[in-house]
Amino acid sequence: MADAGFVPVLLECVRPAWMSDSDPIIDTAVARIRDELPGRLGGVLESVRARSPQARVVITGYPHLFDDRADSPLISAERAAQLNDWTDELNAALAAGVEEEGAVFVDVTDRFRGHGVGSADPWILFGPDAGDHNLHPTERGYLSGYFPGLLGQAARAR
Repeated sequence: MADAGFVPVLLECVRPAWMSDSDPIIDTAVARIRDELPGRLGGVLESVRARSPQARVVITGYPHLFDDRADSPLISAERAAQLNDWTDELNAALAAGVEEEGAVFVDVTDRFRGHGVGSADPWILFGPDAGDHNLHPTERGYLSGYFPGLLGQAARAR
């Protein structure tokens, strides 16, 4: 997500609405996703194939990090929805680029639904106790969000 401009988008979106307008920075990040990401992804996948031509390459998408059903102390529901829409743009670009390169894309959005920051049962770490792992999946997120999709791909590869 860093290459897609996630940190500047996030920092703008968590500012109070009266202090910022996140639309321009999200628009810039979406343009970057559409214009730059496919070429970068293609280069990475070509490098992987050059090193391991027989490898089955599987790329996972990103979950919605925030629950967009209600305002939270960190972010409004409206801003969370904007970030989730941005994540959908990123996932769509990844899926298209991965397919074009002959790799496999695993979408985890549905598995994480209802488990973003601010939900009753978050699978995304956030807060002072998360340390360097802020906005990364919890153990439950990996086991219930990412692992089933990867396991499904492994089973199909047999």
